[in-house]
Amino acid sequence: MKFQVNNFLLILNNLLEEEKKIEKNEEEEEEEEEKIDDFKKKTDEKLIEPKDEMKEESKEIESPKIENDNNIIALQIIEEYKQLIEELAKIKETGNSFFNEKNYDEAEKYYREGIDKIEKFVPSNSLSEFNEEVQDCIFKVNSYKKSFYGNLSISLSKKNNFKEAIQICLYILNNIDPEDETSYIRLLKWTIKDNDYEKGKKIAEEIKEKFNSNEEKFKKIEKEFNEILKEINEYEINNPTSSNWLKYTLYGTGFVIGITLITILVKKKFYNK
Repeated sequence: MKFQVNNFLLILNNLLEEEKKIEKNEEEEEEEEEKIDDFKKKTDEKLIEPKDEMKEESKEIESPKIENDNNIIALQIIEEYKQLIEELAKIKETGNSFFNEKNYDEAEKYYREGIDKIEKFVPSNSLSEFNEEVQDCIFKVNSYKKSFYGNLSISLSKKNNFKEAIQICLYILNNIDPEDETSYIRLLKWTIKDNDYEKGKKIAEEIKEKFNSNEEKFKKIEKEFNEILKEINEYEINNPTSSNWLKYTLYGTGFVIGITLITILVKKKFYNK
């Protein structure tokens, strides 16, 4: 009997120890789980922060890259423009050489070739159009364009093709440089050469009005303008229209009446003596 009691107590003791172990294990597992949860939270926080930092860093890295890309594009466009400008310089030089030799047909051909090259030129990229050096290149090309059209109008006038020369002057004023005094005086000159004095008179009035407040520009064309104006006035005197005929008739009549009155007064004075 005593032996059975001892066995029972031993078994009970073992069960209690086992239960304690299980409880301890459960506590340890809970602690472990809590540690894992804490670790996960901390890890997630750490993972989130570097992402934002990386974004900021990537922005800092991307900005210079974009700048570098734009610089590369600008350099490429500048090179394309420089190549075009070199070609235009050679074409203009050859055209001017033929013009000086009075070979106006060949000069015209080269001036038209220069215009054609400019019209067909398209840069590989327009992203760097606000680049200062690119703008400088564009300005030079536009100067060549104006020069080619101007020289072409002179070549055509030398061949008495005044109508086309007039159209080119109008193109320059309407599309390239509305304030170009040289094109205005050429327009006036070619119009008079084309025997359209009425239109020439209107252009002369337009020039007066346009450059009335710009003495510097008008001085450049003043001498030639006055010569053409004199030619217009002479033409009107020699070829009076119906309105001008009355004007000049009245002037003439007034002049005759004036001379007659002076003669009568002189004679009267003479006889009274």
